[in-house]
Amino acid sequence: MSITGLGRLLLCIVAASPAFADTRLLPVPLVTLYPGDALGNTQIAEKSFTADPSAWANYVLDRGGLAGKVARRTLVAGQPIAISSLKERDAVERGRPIAAIYRSAGFTVSTILMPLQSGRPGEVIQARNTDSGVTIYARVQADGSLLVEER
Repeated sequence: MSITGLGRLLLCIVAASPAFADTRLLPVPLVTLYPGDALGNTQIAEKSFTADPSAWANYVLDRGGLAGKVARRTLVAGQPIAISSLKERDAVERGRPIAAIYRSAGFTVSTILMPLQSGRPGEVIQARNTDSGVTIYARVQADGSLLVEER
């Protein structure tokens, strides 16, 4: 059985009726935030929105979901924050010198490397030894340092 034009119109009206909508307070930025900007508690307010209940899964529902996050794309002031618009803060930033450790067979070497990529704990990134110019791979540690691994 197909739905006629009138049937589609009635279906749209019923689906858009308040009986199928839900109102919630969502965190919103007070000012427009740009990619790379950290989200702070002072930059966030709450605003009421009404939508279909299935739409809430795409958005940050409380301020707790913003702790330690950075904008992945522009967040417009007063608009709800899509989960996909956020990322974890990088522990290592590209172009910012960082301490690195190499361990092998009972000895340890410490040096400073220049990351060629940003990264979060557990990720393997490329970094350059500024003394020799050699590019190596290193694993980002939770403390923000790099651990050089043999490949």
